[in-house]
This record gives sequence, C-alpha cells and structure tokens, in this order.
Amino acid sequence: MPRTITLFEHQKCSYKYLMERYGFQKEHRSILKKLYGDKKIFYFLDDAFVATEQVGIVRAGDFSIEILPKIDMTGKADAIDAESVNSARTNLLVLLRYAFDLKAYENEIAAMHKKPADWFEILTFLYAKNLQEALKRGIFRNYITYEENLGVLKGKWLISQHLKINRFQKHRFYVQYDEFSPDNLLNQVLKHAAIQMRCRSMYASNRQQLAMLSDWMDEVILPSALNNAVLEQIIFTRLNERFRPLFNLAKLFLEHQATETKVGATSAFAYTFDMNKLFEKFIARFIQEHRGRILGGTGYEHCAILEQAIGDRRWIAKDANKKNIFQMKPDIIFKDGQNGNVSLVIDTKYKILDGEDRKMGISQEDMYQAAVYAQVYHCRRVVLIYPQVDNIAPIQKNFKLNGLDASVEVRTVNLSIDLPKEVFKIINELNKIVAGKNT
Repeated sequence: MPRTITLFEHQKCSYKYLMERYGFQKEHRSILKKLYGDKKIFYFLDDAFVATEQVGIVRAGDFSIEILPKIDMTGKADAIDAESVNSARTNLLVLLRYAFDLKAYENEIAAMHKKPADWFEILTFLYAKNLQEALKRGIFRNYITYEENLGVLKGKWLISQHLKINRFQKHRFYVQYDEFSPDNLLNQVLKHAAIQMRCRSMYASNRQQLAMLSDWMDEVILPSALNNAVLEQIIFTRLNERFRPLFNLAKLFLEHQATETKVGATSAFAYTFDMNKLFEKFIARFIQEHRGRILGGTGYEHCAILEQAIGDRRWIAKDANKKNIFQMKPDIIFKDGQNGNVSLVIDTKYKILDGEDRKMGISQEDMYQAAVYAQVYHCRRVVLIYPQVDNIAPIQKNFKLNGLDASVEVRTVNLSIDLPKEVFKIINELNKIVAGKNT
C-alpha cells in the first residue's frame, strides 16, 4: 500500500514533518527536484517544499503526493479533513468532465471515497470500470485494408506489385484485402492507456483489472508511437460513438502523464494539470454546454461563442514588412451573428483576488491585456473571471478604460460548492455575468 501525502495547491510542507510521519528521505527530495523539467510542480526551500498551481499526483518510490485544488465545498482546503479532501477530488473531476468531454462519474467517485485511494487511483478505477463495461458490450471492429505477399490468392490481386516482387516466386501472390478486425487505432489507444495505467497504479485491484482487460484485447497490437497527431486521426461515427467518453479519458491520461525519471534505485512520475488552463477550459466548455440557460435573457442569445477566438483571431501590430505580428487569443469571444461584431470578450484568470485591496489584487498585466482586447476587438465589454475560493466574498468591480468607450468587469465564480449537485449555481452566476448584472 503506498504512502499518500495529500496537499492543496500552494500549501507548504516541511521535510521534517514528512520524515517523522512518513519516513521521507533525501533521495525522495532529490527525485522531486529532478522531476518534470521546466514544468514546476513544487518550489523547493531549505526546509520545505511548496506546491504550485499544478494539481494531480506525483509518485516518488512508494510515496504518492496528491495535490488538490482549493475548490472543496467546505472552503477549508484542509488536507487532513476527509470531507474537504473528498469534495476537492470530486469537484476536480467535474472540472475535468467539462474541460475534456468526459462522462459524469460522480456516482462511481462516491463509491471510491470509501477506499483509501488517491486521486490517480480513482481515475484509474474509473477507466478500468468503464473499459470493462464497454468491452462486455463488444469490442469495436471495422474493416482494415491490408497489402501482403501471401501463399494464397485473397481479395484483390495487385498485378503490377506482384510482378515486381514475385518475379521468381510463382507460388506467391501480392494481394490487397479487407478484414473485419479489432486491431484498429481506437482500440490500440484504449489498450495502450490501460497498460500505462497498470504500470503506474499501486493498487493491486486496479492492476489486476487492467491486466485482465488487456488480455481481453489480445488481438489488438500496441502502436509503435502515440502522440497528439496520431490521436487526432481517430474519427467517431455512429458505430463507435459509445467509445468517445472512454477515449477522452484515455487521451486525458496519455496527454498529461510525465516521462518517468530516476535517482538511484528510486523512480518517479507525475500526472498533473495546470489549474490556469483547466479553469479556462472549464468555463469555456461549461458555457457551451449550458448555452441556452446561461445566455437566456442576456441579449447574447444569437451570438457565436468562439473559444480561444478561433475564427476571429486578431493581431496587435504589423512588422516592417506589414505582416501581422503578436496574435491575441482571448479565452472566449461572443460574436454577433447578424453584424459580425464582437460584443463581449471573456478572459479567465486562475488567481485569488483580494477584496480589501484597491486594485482587488488584479495584476497590471491582466488589466493591460483586457484593455488591448477592448481596443483591437472594438468591444465595449471585457469580463475577467476569477475563481471564488478560500471562503472569500464574491467580487464585482467595474473599471472604465481611459480613452476608450469600454469597461473591464471583474467577477468571481464560486467553485467551493458541491459541484455535482449545484451546477445550477454556476449557471446562474454566469448568466448574470454575461448579462452584466450583479450576482
């Protein structure tokens, strides 16, 4: 059974505490420093390390360090409080569900909370359980075209290739044929993810389940390489649509796992998410999924919602050759379907604001960026959305931009709730934000 240390983002943890309670040694500290290259998971001090905004799981030998976001419904972000930890895990999965188009797994998560499992083991359990259910209904098969030099005539005889290859082999036939096979790219990805998760899991039940499922897919040959370009080649139709959520979960794992590293005899790996990017993606996809209820009565019902401004990206300047330079990618723009104008820009920032501060804790860079969006998109409203966590009061502040007929509205969205049961609260908050009303 692994030793699991649970932290919340930006939490400090002393080496002395870890050594006394968990037997944490210098070699574990060395491997954490080496892990993940330029993607910082921790800041290292002389007597402690501090978690950053990276959340997920880090393994160092038989230690698991679970890092959770401060979005638990208790608002305490207390790593030794079971309710706080379980709520943060569940809410994190809800964010991932929207951001990466996963299934709603809340019922299965509730069952896993009864076991002493960290967040990664919960994700592994979900993958194994849903892969088993999918395979019981039948593995996906499709027709795959093969070209081979066979001893029998099968399918279509490719005469020109045959004459080149079998000039002196009268008993061979170079042919092309189709086979209804499970050895397709989709199943290769699913099997590859299962094997990778089995190798990373430290729970016997998860490993046994994934080993069994890999055996069920014995006709599927693992791909020589898997990268984003290969994953994008998979096309979903009505025949394999039921595998899409499972594929998205496999893709989520494969895209965010870190390369293993090793110091001495101790190996490690990390599987983490940047909360800045996750929060941005969550808000954008949440608005898209609940578009009708969020935009209803706001005056923006007929607008196209463009994530990352795809379809209407603009540039700040031109170089000496009059070529556009410094492209902008606001998180969400609302583009009027009738006149093509951008009537609202939303940008998300995963930072904790300070209601007592005159500037609300908003950085100069955030405000500069919002002002440029307003100017270049000729947009009168730019909304900056921040998370409301740590039991802070909701923040609603408007800033009139000098020299522009535009304003920047600063708003918070409360994530410290029971997200699976209280999605309607975020819908209502975003409805008022889009409408320009106080929440």
